[in-house]
Amino acid sequence: MGCEGATTDAVMTLMEGLWQVTIDDIELEVGSWEYIVSTLSTLGIEVTRGFEPDVTTFINGSGSLYRLRFVPVDAAAAIAADTNNNPTVVIGDGNIVTFCLAASA
Repeated sequence: MGCEGATTDAVMTLMEGLWQVTIDDIELEVGSWEYIVSTLSTLGIEVTRGFEPDVTTFINGSGSLYRLRFVPVDAAAAIAADTNNNPTVVIGDGNIVTFCLAASA
């Protein structure tokens, strides 16, 4: 996955359920959102969830670039939100979500 043009954030809607998450080729165990949020926070990635509309924002507060891949296990389809400005966000076949988060300055 190319990361050219990556921003420090990515914005999605409808990211509910269980996902298999891979970060820089390291596959995490399948987990709930609480597990995913906790694991990402240890890397300096903040995940915020809104309710009107249902929006999930990933913000990289670390000095490292990250490549993320979300494969739905028992999950709703993700959609890039209208407010997303990260051109690396791709939602492919099978609702697999991939994107890069640029390092913070």
